[in-house]
Amino acid sequence: MRNTVLFDLDQTLLDKHQTLIKFAKRQYKLFSLQKYATNKGTFIKEFVRLH
Repeated sequence: MRNTVLFDLDQTLLDKHQTLIKFAKRQYKLFSLQKYATNKGTFIKEFVRLH
């Protein structure tokens, strides 16, 4: 049996920025954050910035 570990130090396998944006959009929708965060775009921008 072989075990493999991949490290994506230069972000060639996964685009971290786009992944964070998609994650923030999903969280905004999933948790109905429009009740608490006034603007979806602002929420996503702040989420990515604070990461």
